[in-house]
Amino acid sequence: MTSVIPRLEGVFRKQREEAVEILKQQELSGQSGNSALANMSEEERIAHVNKRYQFPAVTSSKAEQPYVEYVSKNPEVNNITTYITEQV
Repeated sequence: MTSVIPRLEGVFRKQREEAVEILKQQELSGQSGNSALANMSEEERIAHVNKRYQFPAVTSSKAEQPYVEYVSKNPEVNNITTYITEQV
């Protein structure tokens, strides 16, 4: 569904980024209780946390045509829009 409405995916992605940033900070500061990170260097901890919370790629499938583009190029929609604007 989020591939149909790109702005919706953007909202979900922004909310997730905010939540993940809080989790990352907690984990890097030692508040998460993950004892495996205690034996790592700072660079290893950062790499481990970044790998754990890696974001998925933005969805953009060639098979899916964005809804706005589909509607704007639909001849039936354009005919109706033209008819309505000529009536006004």
